[in-house]
Amino acid sequence: MHRAILAALPLLVACNDIGLRVSNAAPEAQIVDPADGDTVLEGLPRTLVGAASDTDNAEADLEARWRVAGEVTCDWTTVADDGTTTCAATFTLDGGSVVLEVRDPGGASATDHIALQVAATDAPTAAITSPEADAPYLSGQLVPLTGLVGDAEDAPDALQIVWTSSVGTDLTAVDVNPDSRGAIAGSAVLPEGPQELRLTVTDTTGKTATDTVTLTVGPPNSPPACGWTSPADGSASTAGEPLRLTATATDVDEPADGLDATLTSSVDGVIAALAPATDGEVTVADVMLSEGEHTLTLAVTDGQGAVCTDALTHTVRPASAPPTVEDVQIRPAPAYEGDDLSCTWTFLDTDGGPDRSTVSWLVDGLPVADGPAWTADAPAGSAITCRVTPFDGTDTGPDGEDTVVLEARCVDDGSAPDCPGVDCQDLRDRGHDRGDGLYWIDPHGAGAFEVLCDMTTDGGGWTVLFQVGAVLPHSSLDPTIGGWVDDAGAPVGIGGLDPGRWAYGGEAATTYVEELDSTGDYSQPAAWDVVFDSWRTGAPLLGETAFFGAAAFLDTAVLATPFPDPASLCPARAPDDRHTSYGVTCPALDGCGGVPGFSCAEFFEEIHIGFHQARPTNGDVCRLSSGYDNDLGHNDLQHGVFCDGHDGPWGVMRHAVAPGFRLMGRRGDPPPCRSLFLDGASGVDLGEADNLLSLGDDVTLAAWVYVDSAVDFEAEAQVVSLEQTNSSDPLNNSGLGLFVYEDRLTFHAATGETGTDSAPDPWWSAPEPLPRDRWVHVAATRTGDGDIRVFEDGVEVFAGVSSSRPALSWDGGSYENDKYTLGYAHPNGGHAPKSYLTGAVRDVAVYDAALSPGAVAALLVAGPDPSDPDLAAWWPVDEGSGDLVADHGPGAHLGAVTGIGAWLESCPPE
Repeated sequence: MHRAILAALPLLVACNDIGLRVSNAAPEAQIVDPADGDTVLEGLPRTLVGAASDTDNAEADLEARWRVAGEVTCDWTTVADDGTTTCAATFTLDGGSVVLEVRDPGGASATDHIALQVAATDAPTAAITSPEADAPYLSGQLVPLTGLVGDAEDAPDALQIVWTSSVGTDLTAVDVNPDSRGAIAGSAVLPEGPQELRLTVTDTTGKTATDTVTLTVGPPNSPPACGWTSPADGSASTAGEPLRLTATATDVDEPADGLDATLTSSVDGVIAALAPATDGEVTVADVMLSEGEHTLTLAVTDGQGAVCTDALTHTVRPASAPPTVEDVQIRPAPAYEGDDLSCTWTFLDTDGGPDRSTVSWLVDGLPVADGPAWTADAPAGSAITCRVTPFDGTDTGPDGEDTVVLEARCVDDGSAPDCPGVDCQDLRDRGHDRGDGLYWIDPHGAGAFEVLCDMTTDGGGWTVLFQVGAVLPHSSLDPTIGGWVDDAGAPVGIGGLDPGRWAYGGEAATTYVEELDSTGDYSQPAAWDVVFDSWRTGAPLLGETAFFGAAAFLDTAVLATPFPDPASLCPARAPDDRHTSYGVTCPALDGCGGVPGFSCAEFFEEIHIGFHQARPTNGDVCRLSSGYDNDLGHNDLQHGVFCDGHDGPWGVMRHAVAPGFRLMGRRGDPPPCRSLFLDGASGVDLGEADNLLSLGDDVTLAAWVYVDSAVDFEAEAQVVSLEQTNSSDPLNNSGLGLFVYEDRLTFHAATGETGTDSAPDPWWSAPEPLPRDRWVHVAATRTGDGDIRVFEDGVEVFAGVSSSRPALSWDGGSYENDKYTLGYAHPNGGHAPKSYLTGAVRDVAVYDAALSPGAVAALLVAGPDPSDPDLAAWWPVDEGSGDLVADHGPGAHLGAVTGIGAWLESCPPE
């Protein structure tokens, strides 16, 4: 617009032809920033901003000039198209005035001015953090040059930083770029000798700060010295064994604890990284190295990076795992004052080591005895602990324990479960008769139960075996199912009991019930057996008559009312040979006890009580019995039994039971404890077959033996021999044997391999002579790994290991001998004279397992358990007469007495 006006002026003059005078308007000037009165910093550049305008001219035709404190700071310059003009200025403390001048092309001008407050600024800061004046520095090594700089007004990267040296070292290459905190970190190689380093910092206002450090640089660095002190080079240890590693580290240039030591293994990697002690010792304790050959390396580094190394070799051998024990148990439990206690356990060893555990007994935490058995000589309430320390000959494992609290013995009057009698007769004999009723008994030590005792009939003391309260249909004992069936073949019970069950009768005749134990082999007598007595029952009888174990030691049995007194009955025979009936023992009276209108035959036709079925004796006649047969010298407990031999090879027993029937029994005297005395020219042949008992490589032989002191055993006296050949040629050797050799108990376990069947293999002997003229329990065990243990009276007297741990041999080579005997053997397969025992034996047991020491010790107290699955054979040798010896093991191998043997009424000591 201004330009249009100025262009029109000549036209007006020309048209009017009149002389005119033109006026030029002054421009405008304004300082925009800073504002009047603002504060600026001393020496710090500040941009001044102004605005210029003119009504006659364009902004770009204007010029501007800036004065600060009266001095031209920015001379005339053209204003920007938008009318803006700027100037960079710095201020001193004595000048804060600012003037902006603006002029147009016609020379007209305008000004604006402000007055500013000038604030003083701070100088920068500088601090050297390294090197340190007293620190050791070495020539040829990098020396750290670090510091911290700052300025109150400038950012760290706006500062100028310079390192200089008093000895002229060129330090221009040192890194001086600070981080956001003002830290600088560089390094340089300094010459040897004393010198001063200077750090200078300059800020944007030109102010400076300096810091200096004086140091002395020593001669070139010496590397550290180091070396192993333990373990020794080439040494060895066992896995799991902690090692202590020690070494030394020193340096002439710096303290030992300023060094860095690292210990590494070629197998396990870095073991430890640490600083040595002030005396230079490097120690790492309880180091667990892996199995294998290790190269152990020690590396020591000083502050200058120089390294010293040393190495050695160390081998870690595999370790045998320590054994453990489980299921530690004190028996019996509960335990009472004065009980003979035994401790059993399960031994576990992953290395297959032998069980050489030790046993300690403690009363209220205080040790009182050692060994697997102990008599509880402590008052009631005492805490009895069996502590088993597992040991396999090499390693000892953690203890296993069982603890019981001794209970006070009660009067055993049958009044409560914890005070049972043996049976009703026992309670009566000991004066605990409270009349007919329920009593607690424990006839075989398996736990107390309640029964009905008849304390009035025939003097009392009768235990009700079962009672029947309902009429049952005619039924049969079916041997194919081992139970009773009715005429339709359906299983039935007796007196409300399940089919095939027997009971000690309480009020409901179901108080205590045990399953009949059917072997399924009806060709053997005693196909069923229930334990009633407190001694051993269930052994098959030799002869024709089987028995029911529940009545094995009953003096007699009676039928309670409402039936006639059995004593008034006498045996009667049915009209034909197909039926044979037996009654109880009758007094010496004519007829049938003078009972009018009642005959034994009639009675037996109505009431038939059959307990067991036996093999037919001849033709169609078979005999049934609830006890031993008269022919064997025992009380005949046969009652009301008849047999139909035409209904099958065994016959079918028919019976009917009337209401109110009750059968009761009373215990007789316990069987005598018998043994067989051998006179040095006799023995027992047990059988003949290669590995007759199918034994594996884990075996146990055990027996009671009584050796006569009057006999001098020049060679050997055999207790038990299983295919034993005892050849000097290993290839002709085989089998097992337990015998007395030169007065010492000896175990023979042959493998048929050279190197193992030579002294001490396969003969293993106790170190001391076997006691004479008394019963001694002897035993020997062998594991498949060849670990041998020999015991006398439950105490281990010898332990050894077969040299190569081979399997047992049952092939005697040219001396093949498959004979199994008691009391004598056939050395060298019969090529050498037989070796006889002069003395007595009993309870000879063979196990297809290596029993633990605790299990061996338990045999002294409880004897073999016929239900033990590891029992291969057990000859109690307690028949007392005849020339046959029964095996109560699973094979039922009968033995035949040869030569002159005498039965003894004697037992091992309790």
